[in-house]
Amino acid sequence: MHRADNKNNAKKKKSQNIITVPRIDIVLLIVGTRGDVQPFVALGRVLLAAGHRVRLATHEKCRKFVRENGLEFFSLARNPADLMSFIYVAGDLIKHRHVITDILTSTWHACTVEDDETGKPFTAEAIIANPPSFVPRVDIVLLIVGTRGDVQPFVALGRVLLAAGHRVRLATHETFRKFVRGNGLEFFPLAGNPADLMSFVVKNSGIIPSISSIAAGDLIKHRHVITDILTSTWHACTVEDDETGKPFTAEAIIANPPSFGHIHCAHKLQIPLHIMFTMPWSPTTAFPHPFFTVDYSKASVEKVNMLSYSAVEMFAWSSMRDIVNEFRNDTLGLPSLHTRQATYMMIDERVPFTYCWSPSFVPKPNDWASYINVSGFFFLDHDATTDTKIPDGLVKFLGLSNHYRNESLSPVIYIGFGSITGYDSDRILYIILEALEKTGYRAVLSGLAKDNDKLPKNVFKLIIFHMIGFFNMVISAVCHHGGAGTTAAGLRAGKPTIIVPFFGDQFFWGNAIEKNGAGPRALPGKNLTADDLAEAFKFVHQPKVRAAAERIRDAILKENGCEEALRAFHTHLPTSRMRSDLESTYTACYTLNEFHLQISRHVAQVLVISGRIKATQLHLHSTRYWPSMFDNRIHPPFHGIIKHSQKAIVQIFSDTTTGFKQAMHSHTWTKSTYNVVESVLLGLINGIGHLCIGCLSLYGELTDVLNAVPSYYDPYNESSYHSRPYVIDFDTGINAAMCAFIDGWKDGMMDVVTKPRIGYERHGKLGGVAGLLIGVVNSLFKPVVGTLSSLTWFCRGIYANINNERLVDKGLETYTVNTLGLGSLPSTITQEELKQHYNNNMKQTVKTASIVSGHDSDRILYIVLEALEKTGYRAVLSCLAKDNDKLLKNVFKIDNISHDWLFQHVSAVCHHGGAGTTAAGLRAGKSTIIVPFFGDQFFWSNAIEKNGAGPRALPGKNLTSDDLAKAFKFVHQPKVRAAAERIRDAILKENGCEEALRIFHIHLPISRMRSDLESTYTACYRLDEFHLQISRHVAQVLVISGRIKAT
Repeated sequence: MHRADNKNNAKKKKSQNIITVPRIDIVLLIVGTRGDVQPFVALGRVLLAAGHRVRLATHEKCRKFVRENGLEFFSLARNPADLMSFIYVAGDLIKHRHVITDILTSTWHACTVEDDETGKPFTAEAIIANPPSFVPRVDIVLLIVGTRGDVQPFVALGRVLLAAGHRVRLATHETFRKFVRGNGLEFFPLAGNPADLMSFVVKNSGIIPSISSIAAGDLIKHRHVITDILTSTWHACTVEDDETGKPFTAEAIIANPPSFGHIHCAHKLQIPLHIMFTMPWSPTTAFPHPFFTVDYSKASVEKVNMLSYSAVEMFAWSSMRDIVNEFRNDTLGLPSLHTRQATYMMIDERVPFTYCWSPSFVPKPNDWASYINVSGFFFLDHDATTDTKIPDGLVKFLGLSNHYRNESLSPVIYIGFGSITGYDSDRILYIILEALEKTGYRAVLSGLAKDNDKLPKNVFKLIIFHMIGFFNMVISAVCHHGGAGTTAAGLRAGKPTIIVPFFGDQFFWGNAIEKNGAGPRALPGKNLTADDLAEAFKFVHQPKVRAAAERIRDAILKENGCEEALRAFHTHLPTSRMRSDLESTYTACYTLNEFHLQISRHVAQVLVISGRIKATQLHLHSTRYWPSMFDNRIHPPFHGIIKHSQKAIVQIFSDTTTGFKQAMHSHTWTKSTYNVVESVLLGLINGIGHLCIGCLSLYGELTDVLNAVPSYYDPYNESSYHSRPYVIDFDTGINAAMCAFIDGWKDGMMDVVTKPRIGYERHGKLGGVAGLLIGVVNSLFKPVVGTLSSLTWFCRGIYANINNERLVDKGLETYTVNTLGLGSLPSTITQEELKQHYNNNMKQTVKTASIVSGHDSDRILYIVLEALEKTGYRAVLSCLAKDNDKLLKNVFKIDNISHDWLFQHVSAVCHHGGAGTTAAGLRAGKSTIIVPFFGDQFFWSNAIEKNGAGPRALPGKNLTSDDLAKAFKFVHQPKVRAAAERIRDAILKENGCEEALRIFHIHLPISRMRSDLESTYTACYRLDEFHLQISRHVAQVLVISGRIKAT
């Protein structure tokens, strides 16, 4: 009885919940292909069953499909094939603009116009629509300077970025070329040898050189290396691939701080920058800069920690200022930076930082801003270039024969100093061997020992091995120099850790290990003794230390640093400025001012090739504006006149000296006299020019002071505060001058009214009187200052333009003709094809463009057939093949067959990654191969790989038959099939449409939608006379019956 009552109550509650939502006239606005429309047909049927009226507005080709499924239909303009062809190959600019215009108009008609078959009136009361894709595909360059431990995390990140659909180039030292290429990333060589860089840092215990290092000439050599690195970072952003010749222009930069050139290249290209690093580089009170030797006796810990970052930045800038500014001036054509700009630019511009360590190991400091993230460690789980086979000698040494461990053997410690150079390795090796002898432990040794060194039996020398997998074996603890990568690998395996640091972040990691209880305090390499190391060996085998290491391991295994870094990267992208107006798949790189459009490089290529526009019509589009690279400081009075007076004296002396030198080498008295007079006059002219600039500078500095005067006598001055403008050329100078003039007069007039009011509100009658006096003074003072300041900003605009002219022939790589990537077209396109006049023939444009862009169905078909022939599998083929194509006997061509039926009878599916096809394959429990071309296709392929239901994405542009053949074999592995079936079982328990309906109902403004007279339909009108809101049906009856007038 009670159960029956409970059941009835549940039904009653359910019916009450349904009644609370009124019936709504809903329009679904869906732009896209059949795959985009089909899920919304399913949703529409659920909405219809819930009592709503549903109109699905989409393209005319879907009319029959929509009507036959019981929904009302309204035709949106144009054909989805036109849209898809443009998205794939960026077709006709003018035609596509008309398509977008027609779609916009037809969406309004879909919301308001009667049914075109039944004539039934319709006005939408709610809209459900599909949005454009959010993050476009970006050409990313990763600028990484450092050792293998610095590069490897970014190889892992690069693979995640690649799986997300981006193009990724990793620029690092030449020695890592094979490592990077072997893991599927594009490579570009940066200057410098990581061994030399490491040797310099170890020798000086950081980046600040010692006296002995300077005397040995290391500093001069290091400056030359930095100069080369700066130049190579620019080439990494703009030069074609040195193996394939494929053009490249960076659209976003991810870098570690030691790459130096990152922000300067971002300035030139006007693109986003994201700094990612393995050690702290952002000011905080929590811990000091890794390269700063702290002395807490002089001030509080927090103050010393915070100041340490400024000190390192200041030193680094002072030692590289001339190199960096020369790089900016001569290579990039950018203005020089002063000390304040250079050292605080990252903070002023709020450049996003992501630190790749575990937040459960080193939490994010409370004083770091929201644009600074701690993601988790970056792990490269599957290094395609490393042999994962365990050497037989190591298996025997570890006692792992037949998968059983010999418990009688003493514990094994991993000891590794592989990437450290520039220290006394013989001394360290002797200490380690002595400590092992004292404790009786065994060790696997990486680095330190030379080939001819004789090691005791309790030590096994390791050459190269996959560290992450190795640490998960019977190693009891790890001892190393404290590199971020080795530290992360040891913690992920849950191993207690001993750190013997030599410089920089190694001390940071040693401190973090000690704080978390996962190891002893750091043992600095310079002061290491065998006794200290022996004590550390014993310490790490204590149960509490092991427990602490395992606790950290459990936390790390729940994190995914690369995925979190990807999310942070996407979050901080200026997507509104990066999205192309014509199609949102790729990043906007150019503006077409004539059409007020920002378009991607792929679209621009096709438009230029097809003759729709000329390359000269394209202008580089800035996706990230960097105002802080322009100097807008307020200088003290006389700063400019002193500075330019010095320049005038130097110029006069320099020119005169040059003239006398030329005169001494002249053969005639007349020529000598001419050289002397010419040089003196030239020096005087240049000197007078500098003095004139100095005088104008003094005038500007005095007007700046006058502008600041009201802030000293006016306590209410914040109400009329204006930000200081950046003047970068003549136009911005004119704008600043006009603003200064207008603001001066406007503020002066307004202050007479506003100051007394503000004064009265804050301080009563006395404040009102004071405000009136201040307002009167300001009404006389501010217009005069605004007028004088307008001349200042006008002159500064002229001066900026003159400086720009001096740099105009620098950084030519960023000119449109050099970034368009049309230097070398595929040989398959003949000159006649390029010159052909298209006359708005979309098919011909698509044909030519497909060859350029790689979306060539003939090529894809050839690759598919070749892969099938290599593997011996049979295939059911949808699309690709034309009616007259001859196919193999093991291939059957189909047209339009339900995926739900077909997928039950195949072993795996391979497709482009459309959401609908992906869903159908997973629902059938089939392993999936995705060959993506654009947009969400990369998203779905990444999800398939992460869930183990298929291989990583095989981008259509780079598809080969060998890769596809390997994928065919991969999806038939039992573990892959099991993963797909696991996803199927989960999907079959879900009901997406019902959940979407629930969410739709939850977010409706029910109180505003409910009709007062009856709650079945949605309120659409107000009857103000009766204070009622009523539905359209009620209004119709009231008007027809004469109870009210329609007016």
